[in-house]
Amino acid sequence: MMKKVAFLILFATTLFVSCCRFDDVVTAPVITSCNKMAIVDTNRFNQTVTTNYTFTNVVLNGDCLEVTISSSGWDPNNWDVNFIASENVMESFPVQRGAKFNS
Repeated sequence: MMKKVAFLILFATTLFVSCCRFDDVVTAPVITSCNKMAIVDTNRFNQTVTTNYTFTNVVLNGDCLEVTISSSGWDPNNWDVNFIASENVMESFPVQRGAKFNS
């Protein structure tokens, strides 16, 4: 009986020590051929208003996210749109963040 208890304790200890967590955050910049990069700023994310446009198409093209938006009353030739992401990372794998478009 004592051998079974000792084995169970040793097995449980080994199991807890050998587990790995997927909470490693990538700190090196990702090299990409996209025209623009996301801006990671929680203050700008919280201040961004998302009621002035709608999404008409979203496509993942390699490492680039191509988004088509529409809005009334604006000349699309004058748009300067930024992709704003929150600094907060959701506890998930793969890593996810909240993101908005800022015009």
